[in-house]
Order: sequence, then C-alpha cells, then structure tokens
Amino acid sequence: AIARCLAQEPRLILADEPTTALDVTIQGQIIAEMQKLVAETGAAMIWVSHDLAVVESIADKIAVMYAGRIVEYGRAGDVIGQPAHPYARGLLDSIPSRTTPGQHLNQIPGMAPSVLHLPPGCAFQPRCRFADAACAVPPPIVDTGEDRWARCVRPLAPEAAEAMRAAITTLGAHGLNASSQHAEGRSARGMVEGARRQLAALAGCEPSEAIFTGSASEAAPAVR
Repeated sequence: AIARCLAQEPRLILADEPTTALDVTIQGQIIAEMQKLVAETGAAMIWVSHDLAVVESIADKIAVMYAGRIVEYGRAGDVIGQPAHPYARGLLDSIPSRTTPGQHLNQIPGMAPSVLHLPPGCAFQPRCRFADAACAVPPPIVDTGEDRWARCVRPLAPEAAEAMRAAITTLGAHGLNASSQHAEGRSARGMVEGARRQLAALAGCEPSEAIFTGSASEAAPAVR
C-alpha cells in the first residue's frame, strides 16, 4: 500500500499509522525511504501516529490531538522538548526512560472521553492535574511562542513544565502516604510536602487546597 501510494508521486501524503504493525528494523527502513522520496519530490506529508519517538524523528512540526481536537501545535523540537499543554506533557512523562530505570511511570489518570459525550469546557479537564473552574468553558487558543500555540487557559511555561515533572517524580518516588515517624519517614514527608507546594503554586492555589489522587504504587498525583 505504501509503495502504491508513493508510485503516484502525490503532492500530499496522509500516512495514518503506516508502520505500526512492522518490526523496528523494517519500520526504520520504510521511514527512511519515505523521507528520501518526500525530499526528492517536494511532497508534503502528514504522519498520524501514537509513537512519539517516530514522530520526533521525522516531523518538522507536531500537532497534538485530544478528543478530536488539536490541543497543541508547534515545531517538533519545541513540542517534544517543552510541551505547553498538560496532555502533551503527560504523554511524554509516561514514556519509559533509560536514564531513570526502576522508577514508576507517570500516568495520566482516568480514561479518554467519548467524542459523543464530551465534558463541558476543556475535554481534558477531568484528567488534568491543573484543572480549575476556568476550565469549565471552552479553552481559548493561546499563542505560546513563534508559530506555536496551545488550547489551554493555563499553558505550561518551560520552567513550569520542568518544575511540574520534578514535583510529580518526587511524589511518585515517595508516595502520598509517608506517615512513618522514623527519620526516613520524616524525610519522605518533607519531600512530598515540598512537591505538594510546587504543584499548588503551578496550579495557582494554596497548598491546603491541593488534593492529590493516586498512591505510592501509582505515580498519578493531581491538583484539583
């Protein structure tokens, strides 16, 4: 199917998960060949995929979709390096890393909604750790940089995204129920409370108003 498509020398190629069922070696060969032909013919290509590693390697620009809508758009390096939308951040944080072996993966809590029964306002707000009353109305498109935007009332600034990731990692590593009275327990509680204050500040609320969901075995805390 891929060969038949490229043989027609199209000006626009819409590739919907074209290499999903292939092994990594064949996948790499096909991607390299498609990139070569696109460069030679000057065709444009839209690549639809859940594989962020593949997307990062071939795309100039990335559009992140949630519940049928684009929630973030920008240059590939910007979106992958410093995502502005909480959903894009959650996707990247759920990918295993070779630099942090043995740690719990950060998860996006809940399930994706049916496009037939979307929640009011932002479709991601029931699962978003930053959701508040402002998310009950349809989110605006916010310009977050050069040729880049996010559909969010509170897009993550680069420093906020990094602080958020560090805070969630702390909560995931030490759990939310550090109640032991020995020295190690007190140290863990201190780290958890520090992470709680960080996330509360990012969410724009007081630490006492921050409610976390998850447990020591589920690295999925949230600020509501």
